[in-house]
Amino acid sequence: MHVGLADFAEPTLLILGDVGSLNWLADRIESRQSLDFAAALFVRLLSVSLLLEPTEGDGGFSRQGAKFIWKISLSESQKFVEQLRALAASEVPAHAYLDAIANSAGVEVIASKGEYSTDAFIP
Repeated sequence: MHVGLADFAEPTLLILGDVGSLNWLADRIESRQSLDFAAALFVRLLSVSLLLEPTEGDGGFSRQGAKFIWKISLSESQKFVEQLRALAASEVPAHAYLDAIANSAGVEVIASKGEYSTDAFIP
């Protein structure tokens, strides 16, 4: 799994994954576990850090410089798990927009499988 800012028309935090890593992320979200992506040995962060935090309240996506904090509500977690599992199961290259209810970062989150290479990332 690779995570970084992508060189797209809109500011985008891109998560590139394969079947295993996308299902792993869905499992973490479904189990409502906090996650520092830097602690996962198979995740390569490219000039960013990403923290995932389950919340009982409203979800949100925020940014402090290169650090992104993704608070995921219960309703968002159910939606994101479905999207990630469908993406992992896709037989063709595909992506999913993991849109937080509140986004003060001004950056959209896209998970992708087989569509982009790491060349899409901003160094």
